[in-house]
Amino acid sequence: MATRQHSDNAGSRPVEIKSVKTSFRIIEAMKSLEEPSVTELAAHTDLAKSTVHKHLKTLEHANYVTKNDDVYRLGARFLDLGGYVREDCYGVGRIKQQIKELAEETGEVAHFAVHEHGRAIVLYRESGRQGVPTRSRIGKRMYLHQTAYGKAILAHLPEAEIEEIVARVGLPTATDSTITDRTSLIEELETVRERGYAINDEESTMGLRAIGAPVHSTDGEVFGACSIAGPKMPIDESTIDPLIRMTKQFELEMKYSR
Repeated sequence: MATRQHSDNAGSRPVEIKSVKTSFRIIEAMKSLEEPSVTELAAHTDLAKSTVHKHLKTLEHANYVTKNDDVYRLGARFLDLGGYVREDCYGVGRIKQQIKELAEETGEVAHFAVHEHGRAIVLYRESGRQGVPTRSRIGKRMYLHQTAYGKAILAHLPEAEIEEIVARVGLPTATDSTITDRTSLIEELETVRERGYAINDEESTMGLRAIGAPVHSTDGEVFGACSIAGPKMPIDESTIDPLIRMTKQFELEMKYSR
């Protein structure tokens, strides 16, 4: 399970290696651009073409980047890392079957997401018989306040951490229904804690509704959240009960599998 990282000296700035940061700037740019050239990457990152070229050659040698003529793309080796993170670091392998059954029972799209650096990261999703595409693809970083699984996580974080996330990440809007002020968010999170689940009523995507419930680790801290989503999905016993039942089942499995 992921743990918080601390520097060796309290209050000190973390040590940063400039060349590593540069490589990740290039990798992030490649994710945004479609098979870019060195020139396109240099323009996108404001780096010298010679710098971009050296980093690309290093990444290519390590099999993290592939070259085709004069353009580059991220290599399949990243899939291996992503698979490791999903299966081993977060234990998503234990929840695959529950998510699949949740999607089958409700007919909607089911997700499992975790919290990392102030965002929600979708680690697994399964589509039911009437499921429609959502913005939450596997690995995508989503704003916590815009999604049902995100609000389910956010509501169960310490108050100081909630304040830090809001101050650092902000409350950007996705639709006219997105919560964009701190007071409304705090009130919403209190409601989430009281009823045990969060609602996304067209707050991330117009026409899409979702409900999400937290998953707690064996030490009682919020570990992640599960959700189901669909166009104008009913929020009643037909969707709430299966979601709550599944999250409780997963928590029990984590407790007794240790």
